[in-house]
Amino acid sequence: MIKKLVSLLLMLAPAAVAMAQSQVMTVHKTDGSVETFYVADVDSVTFDEEELVELNNQYAIDSQIESIESVLEEVSDDGYTFSLFNVSGVTSMLDVVPDVTIYVSSASLGKDIDLATASADDASVSFEGVDCDGLKGTLHVSFDKFQKNVTITLESRTAAGVSLRAHYYGSFTDVYSASGEFTVTPLEGTTSSYNIPTVLRLPASTTGESTSFAFGTVEAASAADLLNSDYAVWFSVVASKLYNGSIDIATETSNYTFKFVDYSTGTTYESAVSGTITTKSSTSGDVYFSINATLENGTVVTADYFGPVTDVTDLEEMIPIPQLEPGFTYYNSDGEVANKQNIGSVMKDVSNDRLSGKTYSTLYFVPEGSTDFIDFYISPQLSFSDDLVNVGRISLADLKDGDLFDLKYCTISVSSPDAKYYGYASVPDNGTLEITLDDNGFYTVYLDITNSYNNPYSTGGGDDSRLVLYYEGTTTTE
Repeated sequence: MIKKLVSLLLMLAPAAVAMAQSQVMTVHKTDGSVETFYVADVDSVTFDEEELVELNNQYAIDSQIESIESVLEEVSDDGYTFSLFNVSGVTSMLDVVPDVTIYVSSASLGKDIDLATASADDASVSFEGVDCDGLKGTLHVSFDKFQKNVTITLESRTAAGVSLRAHYYGSFTDVYSASGEFTVTPLEGTTSSYNIPTVLRLPASTTGESTSFAFGTVEAASAADLLNSDYAVWFSVVASKLYNGSIDIATETSNYTFKFVDYSTGTTYESAVSGTITTKSSTSGDVYFSINATLENGTVVTADYFGPVTDVTDLEEMIPIPQLEPGFTYYNSDGEVANKQNIGSVMKDVSNDRLSGKTYSTLYFVPEGSTDFIDFYISPQLSFSDDLVNVGRISLADLKDGDLFDLKYCTISVSSPDAKYYGYASVPDNGTLEITLDDNGFYTVYLDITNSYNNPYSTGGGDDSRLVLYYEGTTTTE
């Protein structure tokens, strides 16, 4: 019996030993890992504030601190992306990879953002060469009153415990995302795509006037160079809309002009029916534009560009003169041919303007089979000063005091600001005119104008009818 009791106690002994315990401290880290310490080995636990170096236009990865020398800002529909560089003079995202990239939504701008709870649509942070997953901390981005300087403050730590910090206050350079591509898609046709090699700009001649831009499929230092393109676009934007967002082509017709040139046919399309034109300028002086335009014949023209522009003094030479039979064609406001005539004769009258003392001529383009040169519903009447002869192509939208231009035909009645009528003039906001005259009295006249004008009582007046006239020959004095 005693032996059985001893045997039982020996069997229970290991179980009693197994129930002995030691106290442990388990530490759960922010990166998700767990570390265990025996309490007997822990003398004490203290919590202290870590002294961080104050950053001044710098970013830091743990104790590695770098200066912020360049900041680029790219604006999207939803927010702002700031690229920070430890290199000075960066003006393009193509130059160098950013050291730090910070995105903040428009809704979160100016707020203290908790990165642990913010979605990628609210804010995001990336440091070149650092795994930024599980980032925790705060981000604040705000502009000054005039949006010329930006404040960026970042205090954060990655899931792996890497400290990522940044502080910047100062200027930035705007950049815009653009493909630099120009596409033309005819109705029921295939798309032709081109890079935009250069962009020409015709600055406003006086404060408040429109600024024009032109580009084609070839490099161009002047408007005439664009004649070698397959296609080209010439558009202008009024001062109040320039570099100030988007224009609706269908509804804001007084805020822009648009021309599309197909050099294969020598055709210039004077307008579009729908789409948008967007222009913006960068603090570096570069220009951004985006175009999506549908022409009346269904052709779709798109382009987006960000980069430098070349200022020029004229764009008219990019418009080809169509190879036309002498005559004139009048289109109604729907673009349909309402009257097409051959020119039988041209009567000429020479007069002196009593106020300016300038000589001006009036040409009456009489249709074949008619002798009535007085009725401008029958014969177009074109008056011009000698200053407008043998000077190349003229933009009628740029007429000024002293040009002495006047045109009458059917519903079209437009003139230069003074012309022969002082105090009131319907000045065209479009159109092309070229008049040459040789020593033998032989004229070449090309005119293409849409009935759209500005006067003291109306902006963008007119019925959008159109007159295209071409004549080669001599004249008969009245």
